[in-house]
Amino acid sequence: MKDFWGWLVDNRRIAQIIDFENKLGIFPIHRSTKFALLTFVGSDHGRAARLLSVGMYLLTLDDLQQSGRIYSFPIEKLSIISPSTKQLPICRTQRDVEILIRAIEGSQPTLAVSPWVGFTSEGSSQLWKETGGENTIPLYEGKMIHQFDPSFATYDGVDTRARHDGKPRGVDPTKKNYAPTSRFYAEKSEVIKFLARRRVTSSWICVYRDYVRATDQRTAIAATVPMTVPIQPLNGFSIPQGSAAMHAWALAAINSFAYDFLARQKTPGQHFNVTIMSQIPIPEPHSDWLSFVLERVVELCYTIPGLAGFASEIGVYGGPFVWNEARRMAIRCELDSLFFHQYALSSDDVEYIMESFPIIKRMDIDSYGFYRTKETILEIYGKMAEAVHAGLPYQTILDPPPGHGPRHPGRVGEST
Repeated sequence: MKDFWGWLVDNRRIAQIIDFENKLGIFPIHRSTKFALLTFVGSDHGRAARLLSVGMYLLTLDDLQQSGRIYSFPIEKLSIISPSTKQLPICRTQRDVEILIRAIEGSQPTLAVSPWVGFTSEGSSQLWKETGGENTIPLYEGKMIHQFDPSFATYDGVDTRARHDGKPRGVDPTKKNYAPTSRFYAEKSEVIKFLARRRVTSSWICVYRDYVRATDQRTAIAATVPMTVPIQPLNGFSIPQGSAAMHAWALAAINSFAYDFLARQKTPGQHFNVTIMSQIPIPEPHSDWLSFVLERVVELCYTIPGLAGFASEIGVYGGPFVWNEARRMAIRCELDSLFFHQYALSSDDVEYIMESFPIIKRMDIDSYGFYRTKETILEIYGKMAEAVHAGLPYQTILDPPPGHGPRHPGRVGEST
């Protein structure tokens, strides 16, 4: 199918794709079934075809007449949007297409990122143990992490049924300085052997969730965790020959709203898999902003002792940072603002993208009475633009500045 689609694209033999959902019963079959109408053209017409007519997630025939729902997609842009598969993005509107193309072109040159699959139940479950020991390593599952959070959920204190069903409990913010309890473990030698095949030799790894649910706030969810092998649907990713600093930059980008918007346009089902991730660009680290990113990522990620190695490779020593929701929110808004700039997106683009995250908007309005995340990011985005225009450094909104937040006591021999 991939080869056939590639032939259609290369030879300009496809002119229109109209995608229907059947939630409202426009077809007399099960409402979970989707339909797509494809229009092909002959070779003479194909040579002249440059724009593909597209409609996605249509629910009624009236949607065909709605402004912006049927849009024109420049076929040649598939070579930069999906260079290895030429997969068509699932944009809902012409504006989505324009922002997607602008962000991808604006991200050049890019940082090479290599996502990979960890242990799977079919191929590796014989290596898993239900109890840990002196020479075992805890294995991480997707439910246990969230963005910049290595202790999102734990199996500590759950009953036998919940453990069997893979339902960890959320970790209270006051307990975020402890590593989570895993459900499975593996011999350290097996973990080291597996990671060596991925050319990973550090005391930490970067991971991201493969499985995407409609109820999730975000599509791209990544974290740094102590050395482990992730269990599918949790994947790992590496920067070939990359330092901790390069991984920190990539992590900041992946967890940004800008990257998330791109990921959403390219994830048609429930799996943000390694093929999709490998085709989403991350801007190359900028020397003017690398320290800015590292100071913020280390405070967000280094919340448990097991990530001391990651922090020290970045140049930060001492105990883990205290989990402080207000500081973390401000730090993340600064990172989001930076990466909107790194993807060459305008303030109008930022506002449009932020309005496409309804769960976060609803949670903000319920808690604060307004869309706080969007307003904070837009304010910082503007201040960054002003600083760059004036040739001055951006002044953080945090006091103390990022990377200097409250810390837990360090181990003996560590400076603070």
